[in-house]
Amino acid sequence: MSTVSSLDTVRDIMDEMGKEQIDSVYSFTTMDKKRKFAVFYTGQVIDIYTSPYCKDPKCVFRKGRWLI
Repeated sequence: MSTVSSLDTVRDIMDEMGKEQIDSVYSFTTMDKKRKFAVFYTGQVIDIYTSPYCKDPKCVFRKGRWLI
């Protein structure tokens, strides 16, 4: 998993690795109220819902499609 601060960086990761290598992307709020994005790669366990540091996670990309 990679944690980044912008959708532009998420897109850069997708361009470099290829969309097919990305399982999903989630937006979330940190404990200090900053918006971040978690990029989960194919085969990784998606544990964002159990992380105490990730508040209000929302899936924004899944199965090759943007959801926003």
